[in-house]
Amino acid sequence: MLPRTVFESMRTALRNAPAVRRDAAFPRAWWQHLAAHGQLGLGFDADGHGARADWAAISSLSGLIARETACLGLALAWLAALRSLGEARQLAAGSALLNTEEAHEVTA
Repeated sequence: MLPRTVFESMRTALRNAPAVRRDAAFPRAWWQHLAAHGQLGLGFDADGHGARADWAAISSLSGLIARETACLGLALAWLAALRSLGEARQLAAGSALLNTEEAHEVTA
């Protein structure tokens, strides 16, 4: 279940976000606004205290983005950004693990 604070925080951020114009270029100000309000990376453990939202909550939040912005593309991009961030962190963690294992093999 989605924690009310996460949902309300996203709703507030979206309602105060710069308007998204369909005839304009990529909405950088919108993304920067969400980042400034801590609404990116919700599904990841950034500070060692666990993720702020599970995948069911992420799905609900993407629906909220689509409704509030009337732009399915932004909701899908937000989801894709979560996936990309997760893959980047997994690659970094895997790389660190490999480097540790390689260092262990060299010293053994």
